[in-house]
Amino acid sequence: MAFIEFTFPSANGLDTVRGWKITPLGAPKACVQLIHGYGEHSRRYLHMALAFAEAGIAVYADDHIGHGKTGRLAGRLGDPCAKTFEDYTADELTLFSLMKDELPDVPKFVLGQSWGSMLARDMAPQVGAELKGLLLTGVVADLPRGAQILADPAFQSDLADHPHAANNGWFDSIFDGMLDRFGPNAAAEGRWIAVDPRILENDASDPNSCYETCMELTRDFLQLHVKLETMEWVTQIPRTLPILLMSGSDDPCGNYGEGLRKLADALQKHGNPVTMRLWDGWRHEIQNEPPIKAQVESELIDYMLSQI
Repeated sequence: MAFIEFTFPSANGLDTVRGWKITPLGAPKACVQLIHGYGEHSRRYLHMALAFAEAGIAVYADDHIGHGKTGRLAGRLGDPCAKTFEDYTADELTLFSLMKDELPDVPKFVLGQSWGSMLARDMAPQVGAELKGLLLTGVVADLPRGAQILADPAFQSDLADHPHAANNGWFDSIFDGMLDRFGPNAAAEGRWIAVDPRILENDASDPNSCYETCMELTRDFLQLHVKLETMEWVTQIPRTLPILLMSGSDDPCGNYGEGLRKLADALQKHGNPVTMRLWDGWRHEIQNEPPIKAQVESELIDYMLSQI
């Protein structure tokens, strides 16, 4: 097993994207591009990547612009200086091309968590024909406030006046009226993210994580969400592409399962083989919860190996 770091220029024209790969012992049975979420970084998935590699699956990942090692070394953690959300998608397409060039004959998968599940869907029309499966976890879908905030004149004014300043609570406001079950201050304290408070404490102390994101990054998230909610991307992928949808039943990012059901319905109507898995009682980061994370990893591995 080998851990190798690499870089490539970002589509934003400013930054160097920091990526890495883990290769298994011997020839890989499959390879997967792992796309991390909003405000976090790819090394939070090392435990998952190691489990995949032990199962013979090579893993490729990077830190998005404004995130993780990419953002920190650029001196702009939380501020990616993206022209639009298309810069993030373009960077992930670059990473996919790198994986494809290095492992041309190995079955390929894309796995996206949260914001990563959005980027995975956005790139799927361009790479779907080359995939054995698309895996979406912590799926962001059916957020009622998304389009409303994007159209709000106050949001647009803040964006125009201070594009690189902190988002001033706009991101948290996406979940207004959705977090009552988690108690007061659930948005600010991130209690919707995980059941185990140690996960939140660990992430808060991580110098490569950043949940104080800028107005432009919030705009990029909202614009991509609005685009994906049209479901146009579904009509642009191969009908034969298998898709796994996996989230916690108490994850507000997928509107507590309703977003996954709507997405599954659209995909099934298009003809795609869909597997949907809701983890009862768990929240956004199912891949990090100590009681279930090994089983989550096992199910993801089993799904990929079953498709090759």
